[in-house]
Amino acid sequence: MIIYISSQYPVEFNNGVKMLEDFDMKQYTIFIKSLSILSETQKKWLTNLIPFRRGKILDWVGRGEE
Repeated sequence: MIIYISSQYPVEFNNGVKMLEDFDMKQYTIFIKSLSILSETQKKWLTNLIPFRRGKILDWVGRGEE
């Protein structure tokens, strides 16, 4: 899927990867923790899941941290 998307939609693909690389995890964490509508369990899940998925995607496209 990644090979297809990167070859058929290179501009969009690279823009998406750039956004993932530039995503401000610190600001995201602050935002999630500020949401009173979420339980502590939901906050913990989101602050762990999103960085994990971001890292996996960047690994798949060869731009992950070594």
